[in-house]
Amino acid sequence: MPRAAARIHLNAEEEATLRHWSGQGTAEQRMVERARVILLSHEGLTVEKIAERLQTRLRESRSGGSVLPKMAWPDYPTPLGRAANISDYLINHDGKNWPGLLSGWSDLLPESLTVWMVNRFGDVFVIFEDGSIHMLDVGAGEVRRLAVEREKFCARIDTADNANDWLMIPLVDRCVNAGITLAEGQCYGYRIPPLLGGEYTPENVYPTDIAQYYSLLADMYRQTKDLPDGTKVRIVVDRDPTLPVDKLHHLL
Repeated sequence: MPRAAARIHLNAEEEATLRHWSGQGTAEQRMVERARVILLSHEGLTVEKIAERLQTRLRESRSGGSVLPKMAWPDYPTPLGRAANISDYLINHDGKNWPGLLSGWSDLLPESLTVWMVNRFGDVFVIFEDGSIHMLDVGAGEVRRLAVEREKFCARIDTADNANDWLMIPLVDRCVNAGITLAEGQCYGYRIPPLLGGEYTPENVYPTDIAQYYSLLADMYRQTKDLPDGTKVRIVVDRDPTLPVDKLHHLL
């Protein structure tokens, strides 16, 4: 009977760091192999499968043939002229009630999914049961399919403007430069959400509690999802009036 490896749970930043190490050809081999073992255990492989996978990788490398796809996160150039790692554009999503937080978009998402990572604007990268990667854009109220699997996602994020688009790199950098920072449990929010015509500018951004913000956006999505484009609407949100989503009443 296959032996189950001790299941290791990693957050997005830890996983990204280990995948970076596991793809380093110049790093100490022992560290590289340990990183690969942890990642495979995180994926739920049995002890036998882990051993088989690593031996296959080792044989292919030594024979000069192709190796398994790497998932090293690159450093991205930013509008401020510095290089940044993907973790600079994510928030810690551990310990949160994700079924409850995402319930407002239940018609867009399957019942079973895995929250993989969350960008600083609260957009959620999820893994469906078939392994495909999707992003819930909470500001726009839509789900986009990004890749058929994690390896493909890691390849696609490093092409064209995908990193800037998916991680909101230019806007995050402008917000940080303007002194808009986040505390634990917060994400960036839009004073007027893009769903209602809000602009992607620092002036339209503020730090907010992620649970309150999701509840607010889910209310707006529910009230507008079936309306044709161009419909004039009045959104009434029954929430804490101290929230800066300006005035909680928007007449478009």
